[in-house]
Amino acid sequence: MAASITVCLINDTSDQQNWGCQATSAALKRLIQQLAPDVQIRSIYLGALRSEYAQVHIRVVQRNVSFLNKPGNPWEPMSRTRSVIESLPSVIRRRLLEITPCRWFPKVADEFDEFAHMWLSQQEPSGMLPILQESDLVVFNGEGSILQRAPKGTRPLFLLYLAKHYLGKPCAIINHTAHLETSVPVLLAMARRVYPMMDYVSVREPASRRNLIENQVLDDVEVVPDALFADALHDDVSGRVSMTRYGGSSNRQVCISGSSLSRLASPWRPDASFEDLVAALRERDLEPVLVAKDESDQFLRNVAQRTGTPFFGAEHTHDELTALLEKSRLFISGRYHPNILSAMAGCPFLPLTANSHKIEGLCELLEYPLQRAFEFFDLRQQMPELLSGVESLLCDDQLRQRLPMRVAELAEQAQLHCARLQEVLGSHSRVRVAG
Repeated sequence: MAASITVCLINDTSDQQNWGCQATSAALKRLIQQLAPDVQIRSIYLGALRSEYAQVHIRVVQRNVSFLNKPGNPWEPMSRTRSVIESLPSVIRRRLLEITPCRWFPKVADEFDEFAHMWLSQQEPSGMLPILQESDLVVFNGEGSILQRAPKGTRPLFLLYLAKHYLGKPCAIINHTAHLETSVPVLLAMARRVYPMMDYVSVREPASRRNLIENQVLDDVEVVPDALFADALHDDVSGRVSMTRYGGSSNRQVCISGSSLSRLASPWRPDASFEDLVAALRERDLEPVLVAKDESDQFLRNVAQRTGTPFFGAEHTHDELTALLEKSRLFISGRYHPNILSAMAGCPFLPLTANSHKIEGLCELLEYPLQRAFEFFDLRQQMPELLSGVESLLCDDQLRQRLPMRVAELAEQAQLHCARLQEVLGSHSRVRVAG
């Protein structure tokens, strides 16, 4: 294998305001760095995958002149275009500007080839094509993208199709939950087209393996734990700042976070349910701490203010969250990676539902005593059962001993991300030599 390789990482989520995104992307990049003595990772970030583009013209005596052009590239991110346009007087916007949104990604699988030809024959706006062309390996960090039909799922699948079918690159989909729905099977059709073409596919928990098989995407698929687990092999707690100001005794501190469902039922807000939860925990002589990184979980700041509860906010890193969890008795959360961090910290967690089956899949992977998550959208109704679950976990003295042992097993298994990618590179190199 070459001493130097370039890896295109599709869906690098380290640009997101999310503890889990930042933690798992960092862990995955550390694993990729082990592929060769000299590895260059070129990222296509989640923020870029979500970007929309527009072309803006100024009308001058019935002639259009390109506006806001980059050198040799007339396209601009819609967000940047908007910011400039909104700074102009409205009369200019109405009379002089013509804004043309442009579509550079297919909406359905049937458009893949049409858009691939467009990318290859024209200058696409994002700069993603050169990254694909110059890479020795293309890796899609799937995380929670293969869900519904959002751009974070459909666009990476198109890029993989382009990289594999047209550019001949070795491609892999790893580190992800697959939750394909059939009611509007846009993403399902794309998955059925792209997944079988890949040189390697793995999922991060058993529920996703069943989902891909049941939806006839793949006959079988390997389960490899989330890359974040690999950090348990070289975790350095000593470098973390002290979290003592957030809690009291570790025998009574309970951390609470939101869920990826936090803002999906607007205008409903979960504030009241979490205020009830805080009050119920205090009645049991427990000390709640509310934690929130994501914008959608910032309702917990308001809950903290109204209930006089300590709040651990977005200014903190995922390492600092882990340090807090190490000093806590229990974590109540519908966040996938923070629950992994909790398990790594030896702190039991009580699972809440998320926007896919990933939480239940994680519980199955961990061989956890609770296999079903509590309904985030129905916490008040389920409060008696939830509190019973809290008491059960607090009384399970052996769980704190079992969790680190299971985490250690999963940490070893997570190293397979690197081993499988090395196999893909080796196989591709042999094919090129034979050719």
